[in-house]
Amino acid sequence: METDPAVLEFHRRLLAGDPVVSAEVAERFLGELVRDTRRALLPGDDEHMADDAAADALLGYIERPVQFDPARGSLSRYLRMSARGDLRNLRAKEISRRRRLAPADVELVGEVGNRDERQGVPRVDVARVEQLEAAALDLAQSDDERAVMNLMLDGERRTEEYARVLEIDHQPVDYQRRETKRMKDRLKKRLERAGLPDSDE
Repeated sequence: METDPAVLEFHRRLLAGDPVVSAEVAERFLGELVRDTRRALLPGDDEHMADDAAADALLGYIERPVQFDPARGSLSRYLRMSARGDLRNLRAKEISRRRRLAPADVELVGEVGNRDERQGVPRVDVARVEQLEAAALDLAQSDDERAVMNLMLDGERRTEEYARVLEIDHQPVDYQRRETKRMKDRLKKRLERAGLPDSDE
């Protein structure tokens, strides 16, 4: 549940159509959101993708504030989840773009694993990846589970990142580890029952 009175006031003003509150919301959240989204970058990602994903997530909230429900969690968490989802979408589009631009008349010297040696681009079926990610997220039954599933889809392994999205980073480290493992184990079992790959491995 969102408990910050200032954030609740921002939200109320956005819903009321206040023409100046969007700048205040951006000032409050954009820097933090960019820093968080950059932590989700993978090797080879363009840093600008994180900036774009953060800006898109914030703009999406400003334009459609009704999609955020303060009773279900904090605005910070909502924006982090949105930005990480936007980042994965941008990454998939970039992979697809690179593959389209790969010269068709260049003969492959060879393949290493699942990578295309012409440009070092992962040989992936982007549409299939997006389908699997959507199916995995559909298994989440709460905002907490969706936040954790988002991190699992990002390949995140650091306990502190899970603790932060679960908003338990103020708790003792042992508690953070225990709660993170409990949540991830529950989601992994759900993925297994659904016949989906374990996104955390």
